[in-house]
Amino acid sequence: KAGCLEPEVSASLLSLLSETLADIHELGVAHRDLNPNNIVLSMDGPTLIDFGSAQLLATGQTNFSQLSVGTPGYISPEQLNGEPATLASDIYAFGKLANFLVTGDATGQSRRGLTLYPPEQSAILHQTLSDDPLKRPSARDLQMVFSSSSDPLAQITRIAYPPPETRKV
Repeated sequence: KAGCLEPEVSASLLSLLSETLADIHELGVAHRDLNPNNIVLSMDGPTLIDFGSAQLLATGQTNFSQLSVGTPGYISPEQLNGEPATLASDIYAFGKLANFLVTGDATGQSRRGLTLYPPEQSAILHQTLSDDPLKRPSARDLQMVFSSSSDPLAQITRIAYPPPETRKV
């Protein structure tokens, strides 16, 4: 079933994704549509795609455009309230993604999957879903908590990828 990874495998994916997210956030870029459909999994690890909604934080501005973008179930509360997306909005979506990876719950209604992670990871994931964007951790904070001493790519090889689809034409 899609979206039901073992917590150890999911944590490895989140380790690599948090590194990517931290790197783009340091450049002042918010993805603004972080969700399972915008992550391609391969034996080389996850790749974040679809930067069509991404926005660069312009010098001197403190937030992004008022245009609300995103995927239902992954949109932050502030965006739902008509406020602009910020880097913290990506962090909220990261928490929703973490829940999806272990539960397969695409509705985003439950947070039960967050308790399946080790305590330190679970605690920071609960913070990502704070209604207050100022109380959410940074992408670097996530990276520090999810970085592991073991090679995350070794865990990712445990994912059972479906066979390639072929069709006769």
